[in-house]
Amino acid sequence: MSVTKRQLYMDIATEANEPILQRKTVANGRGGIKKVARRYHLKADEIIALKKEMEELQRFVSPYGVNRIYTCIINAIVSLGENKPHSMLDAYNKFIELGSSEETKDLDGRTLWERFSEKEVRNTETGRDPLGKFVQNIEVLQRLGGDHPYAFKLAQVGACIDILVGADQQVMVMLRTGIADGDPVKPVNMNRKRAYTKTLDSIPSGTIISE
Repeated sequence: MSVTKRQLYMDIATEANEPILQRKTVANGRGGIKKVARRYHLKADEIIALKKEMEELQRFVSPYGVNRIYTCIINAIVSLGENKPHSMLDAYNKFIELGSSEETKDLDGRTLWERFSEKEVRNTETGRDPLGKFVQNIEVLQRLGGDHPYAFKLAQVGACIDILVGADQQVMVMLRTGIADGDPVKPVNMNRKRAYTKTLDSIPSGTIISE
């Protein structure tokens, strides 16, 4: 586990267990301003319930909730097969298929895919097309450090998402599951064009934040 001197999520995770209105401003924000800690981890009872559901269904279950973009991405990879690399395009097409189902419609009648693909970009110069946003969201699901460790929940249930590059230079994605408790969870990204400093690049599988 490698770290820098920046604040780590583990430093404030216990505070994030508190009800949101009772949380203290302990997280470092922009300009040094303190902000309320967000909870990026599963509580112990949530881990137990999720693992029980996985055992009953005999497949991986997303820890991010129903009808969420991250869950749809994970479900797309799961449907193609856990612990196997799949082309990014195949995963993307499966994401479109699952995200276009009737079950994903919101109160306005828009499917998850429509909400995802039609969302207005904040910056027209740097904004990405739907495929680019899909890949970007997968990269977000690899984050264990920084201010928004979205991969923390995956690591708690012994999983992570890897981005791989084959011998033919094809970009692939794999959901790696079944990582034993205590073993390091370290997402791989072979497609990243430049190195960057991480506050944290791995955590032990099954990590529980005490309450």
